Amino acid sequence: MSSAGHVLDMIKRSSYNESIKQKRVDRMRLIKTIYQEELLRHHHTEIRQNDIDKQDLEKIKINIRREISRHRKRRMLLTTLATLIVVIVVYLFSKSMVLWF
Repeated sequence: MSSAGHVLDMIKRSSYNESIKQKRVDRMRLIKTIYQEELLRHHHTEIRQNDIDKQDLEKIKINIRREISRHRKRRMLLTTLATLIVVIVVYLFSKSMVLWF
């Protein structure tokens, strides 16, 4: 009988922890809803659209893949140009340093 208080305490803690968890879930749901409403109000875009045709979805996927490919090629070109410029500058700087000595 001496452990009955411990069991009751355990039950109370468990229910308290469950209520804290539920409050956190509710708060996160509210924050997500507010954030989505803010996005819709200022950016005029739909967050989710579940009724997209398969053909439209494929077109969207193709466009996204093209955009990613274009950005990747552009980054590669810019990286190559930047590297080339740095190599040329270092080469010219080393040539001018040889002339000084």
